[in-house]
Amino acid sequence: MTGVQTCALPILQRRSNWKFNKQEGAPSIAPKISKNENLINWTDDATKIFNNFRALDFNGGVHTLFRGEKLEILDANVSDIKLDVGCIHISNHSLYVGTSGKALEILEVKPAGKKAMKVKEWLNGARISAGEKFE
Repeated sequence: MTGVQTCALPILQRRSNWKFNKQEGAPSIAPKISKNENLINWTDDATKIFNNFRALDFNGGVHTLFRGEKLEILDANVSDIKLDVGCIHISNHSLYVGTSGKALEILEVKPAGKKAMKVKEWLNGARISAGEKFE
């Protein structure tokens, strides 16, 4: 046996004897996730929005409103840029949206009634004017 096998074998043998604590009482039921929870609140911190994005990915993801239309966010990252809440900043075909802390970089979107697309493609068709914001 090698050194790794010698060290790992006793650990694996002990694991087979582990017992898990069972919870007493009736099981609790998690509350349903409403559609309002999927709507991004740009006054939240970018990290909180990003974590909601990751958590709600299985449930239709998160979305915002742009020009009164639903815009689903399919991929995003927290950036180091600081912008005003909801303000849109475009730099080198990248889209940044201001939050209460750092900005959120949007990488992929799905406009209402259209297919998913990279943000560069969406920016080409959206023709965003200076001063526009996500709702």
